[in-house]
Amino acid sequence: MSSFNITQRLSPNMTKGRQGQIPDHFCLHTSGGTFTSAVNTVLNPASQVSYHFLISKAGEIVQFVNIENWAWANGTNNSGGNLDNSRSTLELVRQRRLNANWYTVSISCGDMPAGNPSKEQLNACAWLIRHINRELQRIYGVQIPLRRDRVVGHGEITPVTRSGCPGRAFPFDELIRLANNESSPSTPAPPTQSSTQHTSPAADTALAFKVGDTVQFTGGGVYVSSNASVPAHSRGKSQCRVTHTANARNPYHLVSTDNTRVHGWVVAGDVQAIQSSSNSASVIRVGSRVRLNPGAKTFTGGNISAFVFSDTWIVLQINGDRVVINNNISGTNAIMTPVNIRDLTLA
Repeated sequence: MSSFNITQRLSPNMTKGRQGQIPDHFCLHTSGGTFTSAVNTVLNPASQVSYHFLISKAGEIVQFVNIENWAWANGTNNSGGNLDNSRSTLELVRQRRLNANWYTVSISCGDMPAGNPSKEQLNACAWLIRHINRELQRIYGVQIPLRRDRVVGHGEITPVTRSGCPGRAFPFDELIRLANNESSPSTPAPPTQSSTQHTSPAADTALAFKVGDTVQFTGGGVYVSSNASVPAHSRGKSQCRVTHTANARNPYHLVSTDNTRVHGWVVAGDVQAIQSSSNSASVIRVGSRVRLNPGAKTFTGGNISAFVFSDTWIVLQINGDRVVINNNISGTNAIMTPVNIRDLTLA
């Protein structure tokens, strides 16, 4: 696959940060017009619209928003209106009930009638997806799985208002095949406008904790990425769950389970094991790994999707018999589902 260049033209239409979320979906769009008109729209503050990237018919790539920030591309809410999360055709969007901009990377194609990209446009998009995944690995220590439930269209997130985006003919399967089949990806050409880079020291020592472990954060700096050298803020002692790991300067991504607002990457020296009592292994508590018993319902009696029963989940909250399970142990899904503690078994 050829290498492509990325030109940066930063848009004012964006929100800094990602509200603590790590990107785990690519969302494809059509700009609905020419490449030039799309560039002008995204750079216009009055439009209130942006994408992370835009690709021309000739394969030219423009970046408008840093992937550590969220673009104003495919927002959702819980208002009950046309943009309500419950209207999405994607199960994870419905379950998360979060603004989809928080966890998506938006890629739009210009001059693409009916969702039919040119060959060069499709190749550029596949290359860009691989480049973004390398950046996500560098920044967050994770990559977005290249499969159909994670490479989605705007019309699947907000089908009421954007059913035709990126177009019924858009070749998702071909795009995923191209992105997956590059056996030795070429080094991405740097943006023509320089951007801040994080250094990533080599670190191949085994980590003491894995995703899903409940640990003690002893207090200290919390960073926005696994390689950041300056903390975004400091937090005190907290019980946390490990949600991601990386062989980097700040190897653990923690989320507090005790409402102390720890949410970010931390250094290994600030993480310790929690000493538990000898009989605690048989007790479900915050941070426990659990599986749903067959036939389980939500705490209010609703149905639970079949895929939930085949995975292992981490307990986020406990209030009497009401237990909220959220992330699976691989960190690839978040369901935020309340269930009865009697419907859970320790994994």
